[in-house]
Amino acid sequence: MLMRRGYRSVGSIVGMVLIAVLVFIALGFSLVIISTFEKYGSLISAMLSERAASLAIAQSIQGWWLLQGGTLTVHLETSYPKTVLLTGVTVLWSDGSTTLMDQGNGTLSSVAITVKEPSGAVHNVAGLPVALGPGYRLNITLRAPAGVEPVSIVASFSASPAVVVIPVRRYVPPSGNVTPAPPPSGNYTSPAVSLQLLPQVLSGYTTATRIYQAVLSPSRVLEPSGYSIVYGTHVSGSLSSLSARDGDTLNIQSSGTVLCPAYTGWRYYREVTVTNPNPYSYTDIQVRIELDTTNFDFNKARSDGSDIRVLTEDCRPLPYWVEEWNTTAGRAVIWVKIPSIQANGRVKILLVYGNPSATQPDPDYYGLEKVMTPLPAGDGPGYTIQYQEWVMPRRGVIPGGTPMGWHADDGAWRYTLPFSFPFYDRRLSSVYVCSNGFISQSRITDWSDSTYELERRLMIAPFWEDLMTSGDAHDIYILSGYSDQYGSGVVIRWHTDFYWHHGVADFDVVLYENGLIRFDYGSINGYSGDRPTIGISLGDRRHYTISSYNNARASSLNNAPSLMFWPRKKPVRELEAEVGPERLFTIHRAGVEISYNTSGRISITGIEVYANDPGSPYSYQVSIISGGVPVYSVEAGNASGPLSISLSGLRIPVEGSFSVRIVVSRFTGFQLQLDLVSINASTVTITGSRIAIASEQSSSLLIYDPASGAAEQVDLTAAGLPGTGATLLAMDPVVRGASTWLWVLRGSRAVPYDLFRRQWLANKTITLGSSIAEGGFAASNGTHLYVYPGGGLDRVYVYSIENGTLVSTIQLPLAPGNYTSTAQAGSILYIHTGEAGRLLALSLSDGRVRDLGPVPALYPVGMDYDPDRGRLWAMLRGGELEYYDLAAGSWSAYPVTAPYYPMSPGDRLVYMDGKLYHVREDGTSSLLVLQLG
Repeated sequence: MLMRRGYRSVGSIVGMVLIAVLVFIALGFSLVIISTFEKYGSLISAMLSERAASLAIAQSIQGWWLLQGGTLTVHLETSYPKTVLLTGVTVLWSDGSTTLMDQGNGTLSSVAITVKEPSGAVHNVAGLPVALGPGYRLNITLRAPAGVEPVSIVASFSASPAVVVIPVRRYVPPSGNVTPAPPPSGNYTSPAVSLQLLPQVLSGYTTATRIYQAVLSPSRVLEPSGYSIVYGTHVSGSLSSLSARDGDTLNIQSSGTVLCPAYTGWRYYREVTVTNPNPYSYTDIQVRIELDTTNFDFNKARSDGSDIRVLTEDCRPLPYWVEEWNTTAGRAVIWVKIPSIQANGRVKILLVYGNPSATQPDPDYYGLEKVMTPLPAGDGPGYTIQYQEWVMPRRGVIPGGTPMGWHADDGAWRYTLPFSFPFYDRRLSSVYVCSNGFISQSRITDWSDSTYELERRLMIAPFWEDLMTSGDAHDIYILSGYSDQYGSGVVIRWHTDFYWHHGVADFDVVLYENGLIRFDYGSINGYSGDRPTIGISLGDRRHYTISSYNNARASSLNNAPSLMFWPRKKPVRELEAEVGPERLFTIHRAGVEISYNTSGRISITGIEVYANDPGSPYSYQVSIISGGVPVYSVEAGNASGPLSISLSGLRIPVEGSFSVRIVVSRFTGFQLQLDLVSINASTVTITGSRIAIASEQSSSLLIYDPASGAAEQVDLTAAGLPGTGATLLAMDPVVRGASTWLWVLRGSRAVPYDLFRRQWLANKTITLGSSIAEGGFAASNGTHLYVYPGGGLDRVYVYSIENGTLVSTIQLPLAPGNYTSTAQAGSILYIHTGEAGRLLALSLSDGRVRDLGPVPALYPVGMDYDPDRGRLWAMLRGGELEYYDLAAGSWSAYPVTAPYYPMSPGDRLVYMDGKLYHVREDGTSSLLVLQLG
């Protein structure tokens, strides 16, 4: 290829000279620019730094003024992370006069300045300047001139390197029959309003909701009601033998069974744990198992691996294929097709071996065609269809075939395939065969090969180089009707030389009817610069496989091993396979199941089990069975010494009666001598005493208990949610055992958080059709998640909680605004549509929407349902509080106003036990508490 490029570049010398001149000019111009930038760069950098600091300060400081009874109150508060200096305040009065408060001005004897720190400490200062840290609040009061009022008030702040002037807004009391509250003064509370400080500063779009979770009573020891033998034979002892570790034991003689009766000739097996590290569930997905001398004894299997079998835990055979088996080197590679695996889940399979009579693999489940993904096939959630390369143990091209008489340099000829060839998600009925060593779907004759171009073209390239089939000695041969152990297909073989008539290149490609693709290599020699591009591509830059032979020296591929490409599902992250210890296929077990008659919801908090040494090594499994299903288990293999388990701090929810199953296994007979089984449990009560809070600027979900001040922060990114962004919260009404779920929606994902187990349920993740924006809302009825993503849409999307699919959409009569807030009362979701000006009622049972009429104000900053009074409480921008009486169907004002001016949208009002909790979002950590009368 180097010679070809050399010949074809002779005519470009003049162009290259011109390019060199242009490069020289550009270089000189660049040096001038660099010199100029060095001269002024530091100045520009300082200006940009000052501008950024000024903008940050301006966004972090808020101020309001109020004129009452001839007294002017100016209120300022800061959330800037550094200390700022208040250097001056200027008031322009309506008569044209001004009042200037700055450093050294001692003429304002009637001015009082009060500062409140985040700790709650309040102190007076004599004058300006005043240093204000994060969360500080400041009040300035002074007597106003008679008969005038402020026209404009500004405050000056400095924080190196920036100086900022902040406009102070007029405090506008809410309209209606309410009592307006002034901005905070020395007394920051009122009889109806108090303040709590959260452990987190909140800013931007913030949402909050009441959550319901389990509360546990003090733990107690449960009394068993009976037992039954599940494996083995009872020898002696009774239920009372298990009450204390005192040497009085329940004794069970083990019984021996073949693990899988259909495989009596096999001696050994190993458990292989397959782990899915992805938040996606898969079906018919391939996993690669690698064996070596550290995890497998090759001396116990047949030398060719023909006695290998792969089974499920319940002994059903699985499709498998041995890519490599090398007893001498102590290495093997086995591919297995897993029927199904849950998101972030695990499955166990059995690798069975050790049968001298098994001279052939299982013909019904063994083979590459059994493991591959049938084509055509498209991508799915969490995976793409890709071709996997296998370096085969065979060498050489396939001889024969019909010479096509295709003689050319850079020629391409259309060939109609004898069958419809499946390729990724489509079928090819014809291809173009190029003399330069590739086939494609269009007439491409490019001699200049590259990996970059391969990824962008639909190509099957066994040897893309600058080749020629000119002359009678060279041609392309086609052999149809070819078949071997991998299937039937067609062979396309090139007999070429390199441009210009140097070296030789013999190679072929086999297209199988089942979608397999094979590259074979014969006699190949060329110059050191001949480095072919080799691989397969769909041409979309997403579906391609670059061969391990790619860009190798052409001469190194002389009679090289053939390559087979087989299609499979390639997950985002490959499934992982861990090979366990060797075990005998005939196993001896002793087991007992102990019953407990309980009622209601309980949580198992502790398990203690003790048994004498049954003979080492042994394995055991202790399981909690509820409703006939194991809900918890602890197990170990290759254990030695006494069986001793002592677990505390557990949270295993069960409802009604349950049992504890204890099973011990060995490869020879033994007697299980069980001395102690003790279960501790607590009664579960579901209560709603906490608040969940999400701020768009935070990567954590805050769970807060107003009664105790206890707080818990939950990492949102651990669930695969974005670190920032508008967030919606929805409490699931169904109690599952003792588990309650809080749905958290951010970005384009919805993930439930188990409030009892304190863990994300990644396997329940729902992928949303739209990303969450301001003004969105979400609700759950236990079976479906209702999502309005915001962004000016006019419909609600309904997703199945069981499988995460979109099942329906609900048309709203209008598009809710950014200030939308909601409250759920049973199966009805009430929607205050913000700027759209209506109150809607959405049924979460049948999807019907009712318009309940106009709202008295357009900008709510939170709404919640009060079941004690049958009301919907809504706090409005500005701090006004209103309620909607569900029985009367009317709105009324409430005579308490929040002592600050809430501005930003976000549904962040929570009703709980006669109180309203409002979360501030203005760069403070305040939680307002309003005691309702």
